[in-house]
Amino acid sequence: MSLPDYFLSLGTRLAPYLFLILIPFRNHLRCSFRQSVLYAFLLYLGTTLSVYLLGETYGIDSIWMFPFTCFFLGVCLFLAYHILRTSMRKLLFLILLIENYSDIVLMFSEILEIHCGPLFTGLSAVGLVSLCRILVFALSAPLMAHFLCHQVLPVWEHEDTPEIWSMLWLIPASFYLIYRLGFTSSITVLHSEITSPLLLAIVWTAGTFLSYYATLSMINFNEEKRQLQQQLQVQEYQVLIRNKQAERLAASIATTRQTRHDLHHYLLTLKTYMDHGETEKLRDSLNQFINNFESSVKTPVCENLLFSAIVRYYMEMAEESGIEFTSSIVLPPALAIKDTDLTVILGNMLENAIEACLRQKAGETQFIEIKSRMQGNNGLVLQCRNSYNGQIQKQDETFLSSKREGEGIGLSSIRTLCTKYHGVLKITPNDDTFTVNLLLNLPAAA
Repeated sequence: MSLPDYFLSLGTRLAPYLFLILIPFRNHLRCSFRQSVLYAFLLYLGTTLSVYLLGETYGIDSIWMFPFTCFFLGVCLFLAYHILRTSMRKLLFLILLIENYSDIVLMFSEILEIHCGPLFTGLSAVGLVSLCRILVFALSAPLMAHFLCHQVLPVWEHEDTPEIWSMLWLIPASFYLIYRLGFTSSITVLHSEITSPLLLAIVWTAGTFLSYYATLSMINFNEEKRQLQQQLQVQEYQVLIRNKQAERLAASIATTRQTRHDLHHYLLTLKTYMDHGETEKLRDSLNQFINNFESSVKTPVCENLLFSAIVRYYMEMAEESGIEFTSSIVLPPALAIKDTDLTVILGNMLENAIEACLRQKAGETQFIEIKSRMQGNNGLVLQCRNSYNGQIQKQDETFLSSKREGEGIGLSSIRTLCTKYHGVLKITPNDDTFTVNLLLNLPAAA
């Protein structure tokens, strides 16, 4: 083949990757869209020249097609890794998925070539193949883009569990191997052996995408279920906090009424001291009044009102149970984290700490210590230390719940959100102290 034939052949082979990566996943690009297109073009240029030199020197026949396609997938994976902001596991799934689609395009283009080849006698073999690929791709690419946007992208954005993606890429890899090893003969050869190669192609396509649809739908369903549980949990926290606030408001009203009554008598006492010139008693009474007033006013634990409200709620709960509660929190007024996520993380962390303290024997020291600060611009650091009875149930690296089978819901929710924010979770149980350290990488902007 000539050099233009190589450019045309590889261009039609690479087109699905460029279109289906750059368009549906444009919000996940590491660089600008224009730069991504430029990088893709340079890689396409380099790949084409390399294949041309190898092909002209050693020749590329059917024996080399499988290694060549593996090399081609490696090139596409390299390209995607440098232009997409995500993990290698997700990229491997995406590249193999697009390769499955590309194989389907090749399959239907060969069928189209068989039936329409006589109509384009003036075209070269490479030109005819490329034309058929372009036609099939133009007709199917919008459907594939819709599938990526509505089925793949939600899982891509919301599911960050490494274990799932470590298994998920095996689905397109299996289809790739089945196609390569089971369809070694081309559709042209199959045409002589099978009555309807079109029917075979339709069944293969339907089976492939039904498998993807079922798997991704199940993952999306589990994600929606998890989010619903999280929302219900947040609503429970909000109800508890509101009830507590209502109790404090009622107590405040009663206190205010009593204060007004006491203040009347107090002012009469001050007037009596003033009328009789008893300055020392007047000064002592005023100082006592100021001290009582300052102690009755509860200041926020930090500038972030939601964080402060949650900590204050559990602080009062701990104090009512005789648990020593200390806090050291230095946070800005606004945090680039969803209110629901912050509520789940902080609420579960403090609730688990209180429950652990209450399980201790009578007379044992009970304490909770919560610390939080920003690390750099986007790092949210949380540490919760609490006393406990020294008894834990652990399987591998998972801390089991004392109330249910498997990991506790609280720790499981924290671990899930830690993964969502690309954070680090470290749990350290000592003899009498249970420590949870959490680092979340928050988005650059709120």
